[in-house]
Amino acid sequence: MHIAQVFNGIVPPQGYGGIERVVYWLIQEFIRQGHQITLIAHRQSQLFKEFPQIQFIDFESAHQVSEQQLGQIDIFHFHNEVIPQWAQHYPYIVTEHGNNKRKMSYQRNTVFLSQSHAKNHNAEYYLSNGIPLGQYPLEKIKQSQLAFMAKLNWRTKNARTAINLSFDTNTPIHLTGGYLKQSRKVWGQWCLKYPFKKHLLHEHGIVDGMEKLQILKSAMCLFYIVNWHEPFALAPHEALACGTPVIASPNGALKEYIQHGENGYLVHSYSEALDAVVMLKSMSDSEREQMAERCRLSAYTIEDSVQQHIAMYEKVLEQRFLYTHEEAKAIKFTNPAAVKINKNFFF
Repeated sequence: MHIAQVFNGIVPPQGYGGIERVVYWLIQEFIRQGHQITLIAHRQSQLFKEFPQIQFIDFESAHQVSEQQLGQIDIFHFHNEVIPQWAQHYPYIVTEHGNNKRKMSYQRNTVFLSQSHAKNHNAEYYLSNGIPLGQYPLEKIKQSQLAFMAKLNWRTKNARTAINLSFDTNTPIHLTGGYLKQSRKVWGQWCLKYPFKKHLLHEHGIVDGMEKLQILKSAMCLFYIVNWHEPFALAPHEALACGTPVIASPNGALKEYIQHGENGYLVHSYSEALDAVVMLKSMSDSEREQMAERCRLSAYTIEDSVQQHIAMYEKVLEQRFLYTHEEAKAIKFTNPAAVKINKNFFF
């Protein structure tokens, strides 16, 4: 199959980039399975260095592509910006990567990232992300430390509560996604009120590569108690692939793959989060190793994801549209209430 991945971003990602990483991994696996790829992306993309066989088109120049060239592509997969005339004339799908609260109309072939993500938008179809399992080393021996891997200054990611959990359980925490002093929403009075706790905080800024893997595989657990409906979340799957359990809120897709007591803990309150950390710290080596193996097996892989994608592409090629015009008009973010879990020292 000749697949066009259309994304106005840089592939592979340069540093942080969730959608960029997803597109990159999809292309890697599509090529491994023998599919032909055209990448239509930002001109700084350098994927051709890794895969010289792909066809690359600068997104800004996409309107100049000939009809003959476009006609050779079986399906177009848009990730953040749709080129309307292409969607009108050629088979396509569009992935919605976020919780879109804007009043906007959706294309008839829009898909989401998880069952709950689709449901929260009054939609049916979704394609899960996946990770290349082989790039994540399984580590069964864990350090008594927590990991926070999200943007520090995004209030929904709940970094304050992660820090409080570290303080209340006297457990070191490794913080990524920025620096505390640059994140005014996180930096607070506890810096002065609890200076004797500051040694528990280990800041790493924006991480990638080996540093990111080291944090993920060494941690006793990944803190992912988010206060919004997570569409999918790559970081928990990256942690699971390393054998690291996840403490999560039951919001969005998290409840679809975090199995309480098996590969992590779903918590509904701060006291439940405290209990989860205490349980993890009290585990025997054999119990921790068994949980690490279960975590690894539960991570959603890029092979799983590509299998889903190919099936969806074939569905579109067979029937052209996933929704009628009326059904597409009904797609919108319904903004259901999320479970809010907060505990902080801010007064």
